[in-house]
Amino acid sequence: MATIPLKLVSTQAADSIEELENWVMVDYGESINNQVLKDFGDALNTRHHMNQPRIAMNFILEAGGAAYLPNQMCFTELRKQKLYLVPEAPTYYRDVYAIFLEKNHKKQIIEDALQLFPFIRG
Repeated sequence: MATIPLKLVSTQAADSIEELENWVMVDYGESINNQVLKDFGDALNTRHHMNQPRIAMNFILEAGGAAYLPNQMCFTELRKQKLYLVPEAPTYYRDVYAIFLEKNHKKQIIEDALQLFPFIRG
């Protein structure tokens, strides 16, 4: 199991959540989605709903906007200042699981890929 931090990012530097435009809601499952709605309430002006973070990131990079994205996915764009972290926005955490056969012929590739995720627990 790995825990993926989800950070609120925007294509424009913003001092507050109220300044965000073109909000994209990514479906991370009922528990995270409900927590986002609870935390943001009326400040959440969702324009689009997507169920893949990569598609959401490509969309906001092209059209502008904001979304919660996995920290690892947007690292490069944050460094290049194509995306900006929204200050004081809560971080959410999504657990992901990798299940594979112990004798899988691609075991080493799978284990190497798992190293990309933080907080791995065996």
